[in-house]
Amino acid sequence: MDSLDLIVIKVTPELISDAKQWTNFVKNSRTIKQTKENPEDDLTGALGELAFFQIYPDSIRISHQDKEADFITKEGLRVDVKTKLRKNCVEKDYNVTIALYQKNQNCDAYAFFNYAEDDQCIEFVGILEKIKFWKNPQIIKKGEKYPNGYTCSMDCANLTVEQIINLTKTQNTMSNYTPQPNTFSLFANDKGDNPKRPDYKGDIIMPDGTKMRLSAWVRESQGGKKFLSGKVEPMQDRQDSAPSPQKDGDDLPF
Repeated sequence: MDSLDLIVIKVTPELISDAKQWTNFVKNSRTIKQTKENPEDDLTGALGELAFFQIYPDSIRISHQDKEADFITKEGLRVDVKTKLRKNCVEKDYNVTIALYQKNQNCDAYAFFNYAEDDQCIEFVGILEKIKFWKNPQIIKKGEKYPNGYTCSMDCANLTVEQIINLTKTQNTMSNYTPQPNTFSLFANDKGDNPKRPDYKGDIIMPDGTKMRLSAWVRESQGGKKFLSGKVEPMQDRQDSAPSPQKDGDDLPF
């Protein structure tokens, strides 16, 4: 709805096609529904992830290899994308729901999306820190009914869309997050079909506040010890070619 002032992404046939190719991740104990029984859930989740990637293109996708989160942002936050399939666009009193058994998953924040099937659009409700979501949600037990009459299929924690929007205004996540000097982050990189790409990529903040790009490759010394070999480059000059092997492989190059 326009009154909520949400980011809205149109669901096109091209986006649907991309979504069908997006997900190749094997379901795990954190997953609510299984692929065979509910293939539409995979499509919904993939559309949400693609929408997130459009909004935050600097994020690194990990959903194809990580069981706990979907993306790592350029600020170093592990974000789990939660996408709800509905017929229509959201309203302020609609619930945003997370199963209780997912409370301890390893993520820093949730990104909430609504897939309005009849309106063929994805609505971005917002990103909320995990700790804020779980501070005081409404708990609805399996078998209890929501205000709209829907019966809850499992124990769930709930906030309304309006609560999510209000809470995101007071947090220190994403655009409000400021990395500190003399710190860096490295994350597993999808090498695709190019073995020369880095095993890890990330950023480092120099003492003067300048952000540089980190690339790292897993090496093995003559003694059989694993180590990281890498390079630091200006952000605009990022390259993915592997560096020359280090002679002394027992020390990290950072």
